[in-house]
Amino acid sequence: MLPVTTPGLTLGLAILILLGTCPETAKKQSADFYDDGGGEVTPQTAIRELGDRLTEDTAEIRYSALRELVVLEHVFALKTRLLEICLHDNWGPNRSEAGRALAALWPDADVKRAFASCLDAEPYVANTIVEILALRLDADAIELLQQRFASAQNAKLRYSILQAFCGTRDCLACEFVLAARTHQDEDERVRALSVSLLARAANPELKKLFVALLKDDSQRVRAGAI
Repeated sequence: MLPVTTPGLTLGLAILILLGTCPETAKKQSADFYDDGGGEVTPQTAIRELGDRLTEDTAEIRYSALRELVVLEHVFALKTRLLEICLHDNWGPNRSEAGRALAALWPDADVKRAFASCLDAEPYVANTIVEILALRLDADAIELLQQRFASAQNAKLRYSILQAFCGTRDCLACEFVLAARTHQDEDERVRALSVSLLARAANPELKKLFVALLKDDSQRVRAGAI
């Protein structure tokens, strides 16, 4: 990322400070990081400059600031603005990147409410939130995903939610499938993936369920149940 210079402030130096590099060492790393205005650069001024860019009318400028915040994970001071962008920005990529930045504050109550709302947004944004929750899968994240799965009309979103459990513990994936009844979903792909996740658990108590799934209309589901 190239440093962005404004009067009295070099963002590149401020970023190094935020990442734990002292100002003098940061200046030695690149001549571009010197403050041409002669003023002192602090984390607070860096965050203020990013905050100003988050209010720009040009979507691409807001996007560049959001990308920097995702890297820094220093977002608490800009939480209110990030929530506004996550919920109301008119450009999907900005809403997604605001979500990624806010993930550093999970499980903050306001962030949870924003993520719940974004799961009802357009697929681009909703899938980003699913990805974020998949990296956590604590009790709050699982509850949110289960609620959204139950109400989702879009089969692709339901499948995306179920995929979030592919990389987790077998017992956790099995619990989600059974609790959300994903193996009874109307979509063939969702049912087939559900059977695959259940099979990974190798739970003998699921024998009757697999026998019932052998009568499924889908060949893929029947094959997974064998």
